[in-house]
Amino acid sequence: MPTCLHAMLKNPSISPEIVNEAYNDLSKYGPKNVVSEEKDYREFWCQQQKVLRAYYETSQSGTGLVEMHARLMDELLKYFYKRAKDAYFKKYEKEWSHSISLVALGGYGRSELSPQSDVDIMLLYSEKIGSDLLTIFLNVFNEEIIYPLWDLKIAVRHTYRTINHSISDARSDFKIKNAQMEGRLICGSKELFEVFQEKYENFLKNESIEVFENQCIEDKENRHRKYNFTVFLQEPNIKAGVGGLYDYQTILWLGRVRLKASTLEAIEAQGLLSRGESIRLEKAYNFLLGVRNNLSFQNEGAGDLLNTEKQSQVAWEMGYRQKDVFTRVKTFMKDYYEQAQGVHEISENFERRLGQLRDRNKNQSWLGTIFKGNFKTVRNQHPKKYIDGFIITNNRITYESKNVFIEEPVRLIRVFRHAQQFHVELSYEIKELIKESLYLIDESIINHPSSNSCFSSILQALGEVYPILILMHELGVLQHFIPEFREITYLIQYEQYHQYTVDIHTLNSIQVLDEIFRYKNSKGKLYYESIKSTTRPWLLYLLLLLHDLGKASGASEPSEIGAKIAKPILDRLKIGDTQQEYILFIIGNNLRMARFWQRFDIDDPQVPAAFALFVGNMELLSYFYVQTYCDLRATAPGLWNGHKEMLHTKLYEKTLEFLIKHESYIEQRIDNKKDLYKESIQKHNPKISQNETEKMLSLYPDFYFILNSPEEFDLHIRLFEEADKHIEKSSCSGSLMPVIHWEYDINQSLTIVTIVTWDRTGFLASISGALLSSGFNILETKAFSRADQMSIQVFNIMESSTNNVTNDRLQREFQKNLRQILVNDRDPIPTIATQIKKGHKNTRLTRWGLKSIPRRTPIVNVNCDHSSKKIIIEIQCTDQTGLLYQFSRTITQHGFNIVFLRISTEYGEVVNIFHVHKNNSDEITTTKDLIALRESLNKVVEIKKKF
Repeated sequence: MPTCLHAMLKNPSISPEIVNEAYNDLSKYGPKNVVSEEKDYREFWCQQQKVLRAYYETSQSGTGLVEMHARLMDELLKYFYKRAKDAYFKKYEKEWSHSISLVALGGYGRSELSPQSDVDIMLLYSEKIGSDLLTIFLNVFNEEIIYPLWDLKIAVRHTYRTINHSISDARSDFKIKNAQMEGRLICGSKELFEVFQEKYENFLKNESIEVFENQCIEDKENRHRKYNFTVFLQEPNIKAGVGGLYDYQTILWLGRVRLKASTLEAIEAQGLLSRGESIRLEKAYNFLLGVRNNLSFQNEGAGDLLNTEKQSQVAWEMGYRQKDVFTRVKTFMKDYYEQAQGVHEISENFERRLGQLRDRNKNQSWLGTIFKGNFKTVRNQHPKKYIDGFIITNNRITYESKNVFIEEPVRLIRVFRHAQQFHVELSYEIKELIKESLYLIDESIINHPSSNSCFSSILQALGEVYPILILMHELGVLQHFIPEFREITYLIQYEQYHQYTVDIHTLNSIQVLDEIFRYKNSKGKLYYESIKSTTRPWLLYLLLLLHDLGKASGASEPSEIGAKIAKPILDRLKIGDTQQEYILFIIGNNLRMARFWQRFDIDDPQVPAAFALFVGNMELLSYFYVQTYCDLRATAPGLWNGHKEMLHTKLYEKTLEFLIKHESYIEQRIDNKKDLYKESIQKHNPKISQNETEKMLSLYPDFYFILNSPEEFDLHIRLFEEADKHIEKSSCSGSLMPVIHWEYDINQSLTIVTIVTWDRTGFLASISGALLSSGFNILETKAFSRADQMSIQVFNIMESSTNNVTNDRLQREFQKNLRQILVNDRDPIPTIATQIKKGHKNTRLTRWGLKSIPRRTPIVNVNCDHSSKKIIIEIQCTDQTGLLYQFSRTITQHGFNIVFLRISTEYGEVVNIFHVHKNNSDEITTTKDLIALRESLNKVVEIKKKF
């Protein structure tokens, strides 16, 4: 073994002395004939690989190894280059006197060469060399440099270019541009290389910086798309994946072109990176290079894909010495994901700051500052909104004080609800503050009723849950607030079809559910109709969030364990007993529905009958149907197909058909709710008789008991008692003002207005008109009419300009407007139109591709339900201020009274369900009446331009 090998094994560090000695060894090993030469050079290079491996095992330095490998490759190429010139002299009996440079490109040009990686070189030659003479030298070059490299089994990518050729190629190919930007002279003409550098720098300066930035970002976007825009793949690509080595290099490429800064330290000096970010990037880059180096040694070839079968050995070689393989891989991969996620986050932040710098530079001129800056800023600046210690402006939410979370730690959950409710993004500053404040999420916050109520509200925003949960996860809040979720974070799944870690698979299933609510009239229509038939559609979000918690146990059948883990979470969130039973049952029997249609013949009548007996009722069947679809869709792209869709839906429909014939659970649930209502009545009035209680129950429609909770029963009973007193005192019931209860729910980031009054024609239109003309946005509504002509209406509202919905002035404004509408018969439309102009655009978070909400084709259905003798109106259309008033007024004008109403907003689309009957109960409703009503409602949804 050469002397340098002994030295490097004893002291594995890079030093000029060791590398120079390696070069001398190359000379000493120079053989006399071709055969012995091949043998000796192969032996020498084999020894060098052993040296590199010994260095890595001793130092564990990813960057150190690639630098050493690059320098050794330099010396090998220098030797071969010298030999090529000698061979030319020997063959043609004259010196090679023309300018030629051997240039390292790309990663090798940065002096970074992982084991088994391609060696990217360019032979740069002068334009003055004739083609005949060049061909002669290239033959020698190939014989004396390229072929020996191949003999050593070194992968080499080589090109021959003049300076002009290199620039023209760079102009047409972004990857060539970047590779040559990192060109480094190995040997040959220094003068020619310096001319190349000068001309190439001028070329880069003359190129549009914006075009280069766009190319960098587009290239990154294309790479990330290939890996599904997530770091958390079970088999990540270390080089090209999200948070991989290319993302790190993209920062340096952008820094060099935009900032003229080619190192992290230089970028940091210009304020585009913090010191902490630079340190974190260097640490992550060293770690990722270490993983890639280790993988290359194992594969005996270039290694970029971290396969599951390699992860255990890579972990062991990198110092993860846990005897249990599952624990070893889990610990190693957690570190990998944290490092890669760090690169991803910092590169995103860097690009954001670079964009801000670019925007500032556009307005640097004096005239630009005046005409483009000041005036434009004043015109486009959004007013600031203050809520709960936060400031909302320019579609972003930030903090008023850095102590915002210390003062009230529950805000660490509420800030996400505010962002969701007001459709704004979190500012960079508040994201950093959230990460610094995670220690505040302790047992008191985890069990706090307010924080759990807020989290439930996040899950109830149908169609808009995934963007908030993935953000909570990225910032560490989700796994701190739900510690059980931490156990599946970064957890690898050793299952054939799973492509993502357990946590990302879980969140992806929630994204699929979002899509069902967003695209309800297209590909998700069957699932949308099924889940909307349940009494609590939002519980499916919670079910999906908890469905794989048992996988952290490592058990072969984790479902039952998962149900036990989920139970305390459901208790903290105050989920009712029936809903808990459903959720825990499905978690404990996860994928049971898929196994039915995979294993049995669905056309056999006994199969859906057996599944119906297993499920028990239609609501649980709907949860199973949608949950299974979301779960399998989130496993891996392309796993779900038309055949599976057919089997899955066929089992659902046949089981549903069986249950309809035997279903009685709805009546049982109504009876159970009535028992709870009786308890509320007796609590308020212990002396009331059983007959009087039954009489009160008979006043309410069944929908009332399904859609209201015991806490709401208590409030409504109290308000009805107060309304009775008002009626007794009033001499003119026609001008009687309703009983109004205001409750600001900061956890839901909205106000709940409950209104009880004597029912009268058009009263719902009057209430909605008063709210809208007072500046409130109506987010959700439910209303019921009792048989004694009393009604209860509940509005979830949000004030549209300042969001200070608890302001007494606004409540007084509503009282005044309502009185003018009821008593003076004032038309509220002009005032509503003014309020609409003040409102904000109907947009959603853009971080995850949710942009402005498209206008959808409205759907208006008017049907007669013969079993209940009611007219049912269903309207789906893009949400817009003023629609509820217009709908309810139109229905009233056609001689109908609204006895039940439920309106909800789902991803910017409003879904309206009205139950109506003729004001004159003796009057017969004809088909002509229904057609006229439908045509009028269609006109309402078509007159948006008037607002």
